[in-house]
Order: sequence, then structure tokens, then C-alpha cells
Amino acid sequence: MQAVTNNTNAAPCSMKTMEQLAAELRNDFERRVRDNGEEFYCLDCLEHPAKDMVREAHDGEWANDFVYEAVVDTLDNIIGGAGEDDCTPQCDVYHARLLDWVGENLYRMAYVDEAMTEWGAKTLSEALMWGQTRQLEHIARTVWNYLEEICNAQPLAMEGL
Repeated sequence: MQAVTNNTNAAPCSMKTMEQLAAELRNDFERRVRDNGEEFYCLDCLEHPAKDMVREAHDGEWANDFVYEAVVDTLDNIIGGAGEDDCTPQCDVYHARLLDWVGENLYRMAYVDEAMTEWGAKTLSEALMWGQTRQLEHIARTVWNYLEEICNAQPLAMEGL
């Protein structure tokens, strides 16, 4: 028997399957506590198959808690039934957290600049919120595409049954 796999012309996988894959991957993220009491997520295995996806979600940044948290939040949203267009985590609304976000990595100013150019933010808080939203959209899209690729590569039927 030979498994037949999806090709690019095949129908997309079902949301239930996406939810199941998201749940399996979500279980591989471990919440740990640093010596200072700060909590963070990490993959439970350095050689995890999703490590390249997580690296891509970081979009050139060094590994950081914000991106790991957003990956986990995206997985939680998909597990909860969110689709491709609504699985993006919500941006922060508190100014201090937004300033911390952009201050952690000044590369993130590119997201803010892009948001200002495309959406015409009129205040600093709008620009920061929209910039963070842009990064969260990138992370969610990366997670979704990863799960969809796995889903579409699964065997669809068995020959000779």
C-alpha cells in the first residue's frame, strides 16, 4: 500500500485537523520559570521539528519571549477554532508594554514605520499598536503556514483497500 499525499491543487485540510495539529504542537511548548520568577515558553526539545518555524517567526530577531508567547497564543487561537484570518493574537494596549516591546529590539521600528506608512497612524500609541500587530500577523501567518504544510502532507487515502 502506498499513501497518497496532497498536492498544491488539493483542497485545504479541515479545521478539525488544523486544531488537532495545533494542540499537538502546543503541548510541546513548556512554560518555565526563571530564577527571577519571570515565566516564559520554550520548546521542550532542542531538535524539535518546529524549530525552523519558530526561527522564521522571529523574523531575524534573536530568540525572545515575545515571539514564543505569540506562537503559543496563535496555537491557542487555532485550537479554539480560529481560522487563518483571525488567529492573530491581540496587540498590547498599555503604553508601557508597547514601549517595552519596541525597546527590546529596535528592528521592530520597521514594523512601526510600515504601519505608519500603510495605515497613517496619527499618534505614537497607534503607531506602536499597529506595528506590534504587524509583527503578530507575521508570527500567526508563519504558524498557520507551518501547520497547513503538515496538514496537507498527511496521507489522504490508502491504495488497494
